[in-house]
Amino acid sequence: MDIVLKLSFPGPFSAKFSNLRRLQDVFKGRCDITHKELHRRYGSAVCIGPNVLSLSDPALINQVYSTRDPWVKSDMYNVNDSVVSGVRTKNLFSHQDEQWHAKYIRPVKNHYSMAKVQELEPSVDITINFFLESQYINYFTWDTMSQLNYSQSIGMLEAGNDRFGIPEVSTKSLDYFASPMTLIPSSYRLLDRYIEAKSKMPGIVDDNVAQIYLVLNILAGSDTTASAISAAVYYEELRGANLSTPPQWKEVRSLPYLDAVMREAMRVHPGVGLLLERIVPKGGFTLPDGCFVPEGTMVGVNPWAINRNRTVFGPEPDSFKPERWLPAEGEDDEAYQTRFSKMKGTDLTFGAGPWACLGRYISQLESYKFVATLFTMFDFEHPDHEKKVLNYTPSPRRDSFGPALPPLHCSQKPQIGTSKLQHD
Repeated sequence: MDIVLKLSFPGPFSAKFSNLRRLQDVFKGRCDITHKELHRRYGSAVCIGPNVLSLSDPALINQVYSTRDPWVKSDMYNVNDSVVSGVRTKNLFSHQDEQWHAKYIRPVKNHYSMAKVQELEPSVDITINFFLESQYINYFTWDTMSQLNYSQSIGMLEAGNDRFGIPEVSTKSLDYFASPMTLIPSSYRLLDRYIEAKSKMPGIVDDNVAQIYLVLNILAGSDTTASAISAAVYYEELRGANLSTPPQWKEVRSLPYLDAVMREAMRVHPGVGLLLERIVPKGGFTLPDGCFVPEGTMVGVNPWAINRNRTVFGPEPDSFKPERWLPAEGEDDEAYQTRFSKMKGTDLTFGAGPWACLGRYISQLESYKFVATLFTMFDFEHPDHEKKVLNYTPSPRRDSFGPALPPLHCSQKPQIGTSKLQHD
């Protein structure tokens, strides 16, 4: 390791010479909490390994994640490879080559715009209607993603159980996850668009690439969306509005307090709780405080840590306070827009730059409509204590590479009279 990191950057003494602390954090699934605490103790740049630097300065997000080559991903992303027909295969999330990523995202990128995603709203409504007769958030997200991709849900909500053990199996291996997809009949929605892309760009999109699109789509869009939904439902800040059943996107997008609640839920409980690693390019770079970071160093930002930056998000960053996303009393519009843009630009829930989550608008449509439905149709009682939500960390102890969600402990009953989505 370059002596510069040892001398220039603070951090636990043992971390400067060994990756043992990092290994323990990964093994115990506590990278999110550890990184947050380290930054509060040592500052915005912390040495967490012999050649690894964790950053929490919002000013560095664009440089690290939005700059084109040669800021490449580290080998950490290899654990997210797909296995298709027994062959380990790179996908849009795990590939480290930005040119490859741009090439394969081009055929389908247009279908993930909010305008195109809204065309899929009837498919989301189908699973919401099933959910009204069930109570399982994870079943909802898995059924919705299969409905969007294949035009037919897996059927967990309708059956009232995990029919094929898919959520459990998917945490073990994408190879096992891909297998149950063959149980879904051959009627398609997003798949139609992938087939269209294949016909237009045969040199890029073949059968295996289309399958990778679909597998990654459902896996990424199920557990991470469920994480945001579960976090939001633990709180009672939503109050009544007259909405359709299920609520339509054109209705829910006009509710500023609902928007604030959902943004705050994703800020407090992002689906990813580990460092989004990049390799410092040739020549190194200099931090705002003048410290030099040598080339070859692994650097990154942990969404869990930066989403709790006091300078950006204000006091009590660990608390769920949707009001931080709304105009403060006495705050003029210009000041509010500046503050809002700063918070929005710092939030790494869906990543940043060319590698930002392709399906973020699907997640937004799905989760906003679902939470609106819950608080329109049911009354909820808050549990006596908050539940811990574990975030995305490759952890052998969890036997999982996705968010580990606890049960949603609450009591609900059909609502009589007014709905509960408008802020008092």
